[in-house]
Formats: sequence, structure tokens, C-alpha cells
Amino acid sequence: MALYPEDYFFENVNADHRIEVIYEANRILISKVDETGAYVSGAILKITDEAGTVLDEWTAGEDDHLLFGLEEGDYILTEISAPEGYLTAEDMEFSVDRNGKVTVNGVVVEKVTMVDTRMHGLPNTGGNGAGPHLVIMGILLSMLSTTMMITRKA
Repeated sequence: MALYPEDYFFENVNADHRIEVIYEANRILISKVDETGAYVSGAILKITDEAGTVLDEWTAGEDDHLLFGLEEGDYILTEISAPEGYLTAEDMEFSVDRNGKVTVNGVVVEKVTMVDTRMHGLPNTGGNGAGPHLVIMGILLSMLSTTMMITRKA
């Protein structure tokens, strides 16, 4: 289960001094960006462990998602739904070692970054297609064949 900073706060207060200790166990940054590196808001993401247990779920915003307390192991970052105009990204596997270092595809990374790809429609060729021309040609051929049949009978 993911643990957050408030789970690691200790405070001891007496008349002479105050001590605050914040322990950030395995602090992991996760970002959701597009092909240009700009943050993508609105994507719904989740982290699961090897057993498929959901450890965290959130909606991506205009900054990194901060996650604390993942133990040593392998994890999967999944995009549950992509924002409008984007394709859903493939799952990303990452590992956390006993020292809290994160690796993606065997490479140690500062943060786990999932990239969304924009949907692209058909290319604009500048024309309106052959549809209207074919309709006009069909009408002209019908008129021509009707004219030929009338002149033959006469």
C-alpha cells in the first residue's frame, strides 16, 4: 500500500526544544506528458504491484504525481483512460530497488514518465474527394443513355 508523507511525521515537543523528522521512503515522481514534453491533464492512472493490487490511482494534472513508500519490487503504471484527443498509452513496468532507486527498462531514472500520443485524423489533402464528381458523372451518363434510347425509338 502506498504511504504518504503524513505517515512519516514524528514530533516531540518539550519545554526546551522541538524536533521534527520527516522520512520520505522511496519518494517516486510520476509524470504524464505528450510527445512535446508538456504535461497532459485528465488522464486517469494507477499503479499496481505484481499481484495486481491497486496501490494508487489518480487523475494527472499539470505537474508530477508524488508517491511515497513503495517497497522493493516490480510495479505497473497503467493509463485507465486517456484525455480527449489522446490515445491510451501502453502499460509501463518499473522497478524499485531496496535503496529506493527506480528503473525503467533497466535504466535508473529520476522519475517515471508516461507519454501520451495525440490522435491524428486523416491527412488534409486540400480536396473534397471524388464523391461529388462521381454523382455528377452518374447523372450525365443516365441522361445520355435516356437520350440515346429515345432517339433510337424515333
